[in-house]
Parts: sequence; C-alpha cells; structure tokens
Amino acid sequence: MLTTVNLANGIKVLFVPNERSIAFAMSVFVPVGSRNDSPGKEGLTHFVEHMVMKRTEKFKEDNAFVKAIGTIGAQMDANTEREVTFFSIRCGILKAEQCIEILAEAMCRPVFSQTDFEKELSIVVDEIVMYESDPKETIKDGLEQFCFKGSDFARPIIGTRGSIAHITLDDVVRWHRS
Repeated sequence: MLTTVNLANGIKVLFVPNERSIAFAMSVFVPVGSRNDSPGKEGLTHFVEHMVMKRTEKFKEDNAFVKAIGTIGAQMDANTEREVTFFSIRCGILKAEQCIEILAEAMCRPVFSQTDFEKELSIVVDEIVMYESDPKETIKDGLEQFCFKGSDFARPIIGTRGSIAHITLDDVVRWHRS
C-alpha cells in the first residue's frame, strides 16, 4: 500500500512497499525548484542540490558521505526541476535503515564548506558548458525560454555561467535554512 508522509515545509516522503522485491528505494521531494531562484542567482536551487551531498555532520571528512553510500551498496541521486527538487536513494532491503539515515543526513544536516563550494562551483560550470554544447539541450532551452518568457519558469534550472558566478557560500547556507 502506498504511503505518503508529510513533513515540515511541504516536504513529502513517499513509501511504496513491494514484498516481492529485495530492493529498497526512497525519494524525498522538496517543493522548491528553479522558479524559486532569485533573479541574478539562477541555478542556486540546483547548486544547493549538489552541495547537500558533499558532507554532513556525521560524515564530515572528505568523501565520507560518498563512502557511506558505497559501503552499503547504495545509489543516491538528486534532481532539480522547475517546481521541485528530489533526492533518491536505493539499496538492498537489508540496508534500508542505513539508507534512510544517509538520506536524512543529506537533507537535514549538511555541512557547507568553502572548499566544497569552490569544487562544486567548478563542477556546475562544467555542467553548464556541457549543456551549452549539446544541440538538444540548446533547442530545449530556447523553446522553454520562448514558452515561459516573462515567468518564473523561464529561469534556467542549472543557471548560467554569469548567474553561478554571483552565488556565494552564504547564499547556499541561507537557501538551505529557508
């Protein structure tokens, strides 16, 4: 039976049990997306999505968060859209409790450092360059800019090189707190 748990700030957790599966999967949907980015700070929501999976209060050392995921054979993913950002984790059913703990750590207790910020800034800029050189993405972005012109939906999900350059570590911390 499908179960949805509503947490604070409109965050929803969806549970879909499958007794015939040996896998566990969980996603957390946060009702914030690129349309919530401030003008001039386009891509901030996407940037925060990247930053919460760097390190946490429990997993403070370099790569400790990634190692924790790998140690239990889990896979974690995140995605930012226009109206929602979601975080997902999958693993074997016997590691479900650890999966929940890891996902909760990322969502609720991330640690944001200047070093991680600078590394992630480079990664996001590389992602933007990759999208700019992909004809399919260029056409898609152009169509979305045309269709959503003048609305919050016209904001680029991953931002632009210019908007990313204006994002600071303080912006990331404030966004997460809000």
